[in-house]
Amino acid sequence: MPAAILSALSQKVLEATLSIPSSGLFNKAVLHALTRCRRLLARAGDPLVRHNLAGTEIVLPVSHDLPLYRKQFPVYASNVARIASQVAAKYADLTFIDIGANIGDTAVLLRNTAHFPILCIEGDARFFAILQVNAARLQPDIHLEHSFVSSEIGRVRGRVESEKGTARLVEDETSPETVAVRTLSDILAAHPLFARSKMIKVDTDGFDCHILQSELDLLHRLKPVLFFEYAPDLWARNQEDGCGIFESLQQIGYQSALVYENTGDYLLTAELSARTLIEDIYQFYSGRLGERYADICAFHAEDADLCQTIRLAEIEFFRRQRPPFSPGASAARLLHAYRLTQRRPAPTGETPRKDDL
Repeated sequence: MPAAILSALSQKVLEATLSIPSSGLFNKAVLHALTRCRRLLARAGDPLVRHNLAGTEIVLPVSHDLPLYRKQFPVYASNVARIASQVAAKYADLTFIDIGANIGDTAVLLRNTAHFPILCIEGDARFFAILQVNAARLQPDIHLEHSFVSSEIGRVRGRVESEKGTARLVEDETSPETVAVRTLSDILAAHPLFARSKMIKVDTDGFDCHILQSELDLLHRLKPVLFFEYAPDLWARNQEDGCGIFESLQQIGYQSALVYENTGDYLLTAELSARTLIEDIYQFYSGRLGERYADICAFHAEDADLCQTIRLAEIEFFRRQRPPFSPGASAARLLHAYRLTQRRPAPTGETPRKDDL
């Protein structure tokens, strides 16, 4: 099939997917068929499609799940932009580092809230090429670096795996392939404008902890606000301790952290010294196979005021997002929940009684 026809078809499939409500048996059947079409189009070359992200038109592969996430969770990925706008209010000379920039979606969301220099670092060749296209629409002050970030400089044995809009470096000593890697410190030496950045985002599908642990001296010196993906199962593949990162950060002066669900919803604020709570967070997100994880925003003790300001702002933001409180509706939900607890569980092999349903 000609590339132009594939691209046009991919665009139609994406637009239909985003326009059809997710509720109702008929709609679900149609969406299921469209999902199969997206998979086939991805295998046929994964054409680029256009998508309006928070008022900015970007391009991305038809296989990329970002539009679907934003359809289901409208605040998905917007937390980092709200946080950055507050950091910029405190630090007028803010520069921002985005490790694992993907197609530049974070840069787009950041630009909607404030203007400051952004360094986008992406290692995957295809995503970097798309990042270049999208970044051109956000100039000036968007800087690009085509590199995988690791704890060393050189080449490591492994491969790059890419699916559903994300790419990860998988180290494998038996692999005949090698991938070039650089440390964050080495990259910053080539981008002196970002040598004193006050906010760093890390989203590298399993290497987040590895990168942070390897740059503790840099973090100790800069004391930036850190926003990173917390997926213990992915970290475990790289023999990283899901609780150890909090201990390491506390040792260099970090004091507290905001915790978000991967849907973008604010969950809680934790003091890094609260060991039991930190362990509970680790245990809660363990064993989820990467399907459910957290985003962590950690603050140095010198930014305790900033953490509290952002915490209160986030609570208010999500309060406005939710429907108004209705005592009658709440009581009905509580009564329904109570009745569920009173159901008699059917013994194994027995069909539940009608009264139990």
